[in-house]
Amino acid sequence: MQCSQPCIGPTNAIALPFLQGAQKSLNIELLRAARDGHIGHVEAALDRGAQSDPLDSFVQTALNEAAQNGHKDVVKLLLDGGAEVNAKDVQGWTSLHLAAWHGHKDVVLLLLGKGADLSVKTNGFLGFGSKTPLEIAMERGHTSIVEVLQQVNALEHLQCCINVCLTDLLWCLALGVAVTLSLPHLCGVLSRSTLLVLSFVLFLLMYYSQSQATEWLMLVSSPGN
Repeated sequence: MQCSQPCIGPTNAIALPFLQGAQKSLNIELLRAARDGHIGHVEAALDRGAQSDPLDSFVQTALNEAAQNGHKDVVKLLLDGGAEVNAKDVQGWTSLHLAAWHGHKDVVLLLLGKGADLSVKTNGFLGFGSKTPLEIAMERGHTSIVEVLQQVNALEHLQCCINVCLTDLLWCLALGVAVTLSLPHLCGVLSRSTLLVLSFVLFLLMYYSQSQATEWLMLVSSPGN
């Protein structure tokens, strides 16, 4: 469900207390500008020293406010300015949780590209339960976001398996080279230095192949392909 007005999400149930001091006033200004999608005001607040991740007396972060209201440009500006993509509010909600809750697919894609963590769970506060962004998207019925998160989750699992397999293969390769070097008849054909150079070249090829394979898997598994 897209929000035409600033959304009141599950983590906004607690009212912001009255905050004093210049820094806190700046932070409030940033929060409001991020919530309303006023990118110029966000830039001005950041330039004046507003903190994008104040977690002391605030229920929300500026990134969460922008993400839950679908302001992609503001989200990108905050992330480029150093906002922590996996920062949690007091209830354990990250910007990815909130974007998934409100159905903002473009924001979800942006956050994933910036390293948002799929495995983070909320605190289960106010009866919402402890859930991942994928579980929240499924509960809310945002099927397109569910598909994206499932693809990324499967890709991360596959990449982990590839890394483990290649690590095992490299160990086998190193063991094979060590055994080869210990065989006198092969050492008579190839010098030890030649065999060592060959093993190093093979290692580089394996490492390069791993990185290329990962990039290819990310390309073919990305939404729209």
